Amino acid sequence: MATIMLLCVFVLSFAYVHAVSLKKNISYPYAGIRFRLEPKFLLRLRFVFGAGSILQDGYSRFKYKPFKVARNDIDLLVLPAKYIDEIRQYTREQLSGIEALAFNVLGRFNRIDILNKSDLHVRVLRNYLTPNMGQVMPNAQDELTYSWQVDVPKCEDWEEVDIQHVLRWVIGRIYARTFIGYPACRNDDWIQTSLDYTRDVFGLTFLTHCFPKFLHPLVLLLAPASWRLGRHEKHAYKDGEPYTLLGGMLKDAKGLERDMEEIVLRQVISSLASIHTSVMTVTYCLLELCRHPEHIEPLREEAKECMEKEQDWARHSTERLPKVDSFICEVHRMHPPSMLIPQRRVREPFTLSNGENVPIGTQFGFPLGPISHDPQIFSDPEKFDGFRYYRKRVAEDLIGKSSKYMATTPSDEHLAFGHGVQACPGRFFAVNEIKLILVFFLMDYEFKQPERQMASPLHFPFEEYLVLNPTLKLMRRRKKHIY
Repeated sequence: MATIMLLCVFVLSFAYVHAVSLKKNISYPYAGIRFRLEPKFLLRLRFVFGAGSILQDGYSRFKYKPFKVARNDIDLLVLPAKYIDEIRQYTREQLSGIEALAFNVLGRFNRIDILNKSDLHVRVLRNYLTPNMGQVMPNAQDELTYSWQVDVPKCEDWEEVDIQHVLRWVIGRIYARTFIGYPACRNDDWIQTSLDYTRDVFGLTFLTHCFPKFLHPLVLLLAPASWRLGRHEKHAYKDGEPYTLLGGMLKDAKGLERDMEEIVLRQVISSLASIHTSVMTVTYCLLELCRHPEHIEPLREEAKECMEKEQDWARHSTERLPKVDSFICEVHRMHPPSMLIPQRRVREPFTLSNGENVPIGTQFGFPLGPISHDPQIFSDPEKFDGFRYYRKRVAEDLIGKSSKYMATTPSDEHLAFGHGVQACPGRFFAVNEIKLILVFFLMDYEFKQPERQMASPLHFPFEEYLVLNPTLKLMRRRKKHIY
């Protein structure tokens, strides 16, 4: 009886959300409706684990027109790719990507909405870290070498490892070195805090999104992960090296941005996106290499040649490894962090070129999932082809001359880092770091997947997100060290 009552409350809750949400939405058709009178709360329920098919339905039926998808907490407007160039130049004061992110991860409950106050962290990434990548990357390489000794198991013979756990610590250390500098980065408590914060924010987001919006405060009150978040904000640092995120924020902060508690919170929040997405990308790269081993030797040869030509190769790794870069691009195409990127929240009403007005409070995105598998855009789109973008660059004679088709360059087809003036400001460091780690693996280890997992899915859908399969392991054995 209790189960039946709970189910009734759950269904009625979705019906309530359906009733209140439609009043505020603009008039575009919903994707994924199975029959004319299907209740919207059922559509919202199906979006939790069936967002991919719903987005594909909308893309197929309304490819060149806007449509809506019904998420538990909001109706999202989905715009066709032809509008990307229209919105790419809008500032965060007009269409905010940060506000959309904060809304998606419950920012008003976990203080991530602090990022809406100012763009301090964006300014520092753009003005301090990216222009000084030549100074940043040798430090990242130094920290990776240290992590390689203390965090990566030494497998002289084939041994199964939890590669995601290993990479969380490897990447956590690199980001700590980049964000707070040496020697503070060697504080394992700070790194553990960053990892725990990431786990709890995403875990709490996924849990809460299983319930209608008006129940979110109750879920957050009862969830243990919510109680832990406050403890993750207690690590503070009073100094920062040059060319670190912390050093840059302390130097660039103005007025209320100088509040130390907020600076510390920005540090922890920055690790949220940085560590999570980098761990996913490197893991996907290694697993795709296991499933498509024909790529391993060409990538290894490219890495070896780069290291032999230039001792300080990490300083310029973005330009020196075009095949590795292409492989990362293909991983982003096949395994984007979200099927709906970039997303924006409307702060000032604007008008699309079709004459439709989009009101304040609307949240919209672009259907990256369907775009990435569109045969009119990509030849043989279901096939993983790690050198797809490398061949494009060779065909157009771009290598060494242009950044077109590179992982750091957003385009209408490559949206993993967003697009336009609000594209991810940390993408240059992220791609360099991913290349650095892949080179270490290629030169130091042979690897393969356990046979029992070769057919396992690499990710699972949850709403518009693609969640890395947490059960996947890697088999490794050490190669002869050559660098």
